[in-house]
Amino acid sequence: AKVGLCLGSKWQPAPHRGLVLVERAAVKEAVALGDRIAVIMKGQILQVGTPQEIFRHPQSELAARFLMTRNIFQGEVSTGADGQPVFSVEGTEMSVITDLRGGLQASLRPEDIFISRQLLSSGLNNLQGTVTRIVDRGSVIYATVKVPPEFICLTHRRSLKEIDLKEGEQVYISFQASDVNVFEKESLGNASPSP
Repeated sequence: AKVGLCLGSKWQPAPHRGLVLVERAAVKEAVALGDRIAVIMKGQILQVGTPQEIFRHPQSELAARFLMTRNIFQGEVSTGADGQPVFSVEGTEMSVITDLRGGLQASLRPEDIFISRQLLSSGLNNLQGTVTRIVDRGSVIYATVKVPPEFICLTHRRSLKEIDLKEGEQVYISFQASDVNVFEKESLGNASPSP
């Protein structure tokens, strides 16, 4: 892997393998360039793993927030009527893939959620909700859909135009059970990083 030092938003290549320190604004560079990443907060190592493991499966709320996962829920995992695990939050049930049970947390990346006007395949988590907010970030759009709970979804401008999405409208959000990352509740106290 490439090794370097990120100072602000400028990446400086280093001539050999070694430690790379990045700030929150450079997380994408660390994920793209590192073989292994450690998420360190307040002097404690929260998680160590490959970029894919860290980015897709953060194991704490602090790590998930640091990695800009916008959908983080506290709920309960139980075994559903079909024998499969179900994560329940605010009266909504989502199929998940986990061996854990009880009071847990779950994260879901905004880019893993598909917004549509109609119900999709029964193999997905399909939830109906209301668009409560649309935020234009240039090349991408963040849409908040209240089911409950609220889900922040990432879409592209073209997709937004194709489905003619507007605040106040009813839509379906869909995602796979494997997209929902389930982990145990925070163990480093109540500290949270700034958003």
